[in-house]
Amino acid sequence: MTEALKKELNTYFSNVEDLLLCDRKNKKAFLEDLKNDIDEFVQHEPDADFDSILSAFGTPEEIAESFLKNADIVDIKKKMNIKKIVLFSLLAVVLVYIIFVVASFIDVHTEAHGYYEEGILQAGLLLTGGMGI
Repeated sequence: MTEALKKELNTYFSNVEDLLLCDRKNKKAFLEDLKNDIDEFVQHEPDADFDSILSAFGTPEEIAESFLKNADIVDIKKKMNIKKIVLFSLLAVVLVYIIFVVASFIDVHTEAHGYYEEGILQAGLLLTGGMGI
């Protein structure tokens, strides 16, 4: 297999991976099977070029469409819903954290309202500076 063909196939596999709608485990298994099938094809057809591979296996869009037709849609939807729940929960935790940080800053700011009193203790007398009455 030539280097140019390897580069084209890497791009091809990357495009297929981007189009597959499933979890990483299934995506990885499917891509491994596809790579093995293409390797076998190239071994049986040593003079195969990228166009002959496309003719035999199809475009990335066709492969992704075929994968979805054969996939268990209910399983894919369930896994996508789980991802949505995890993402929503993560966003909720981040939002609560941001609210906590902002409330803490507001509390610290209101506690330090800008007035303080200094005092010097000298020989039993307290001399104060600042605002007097």
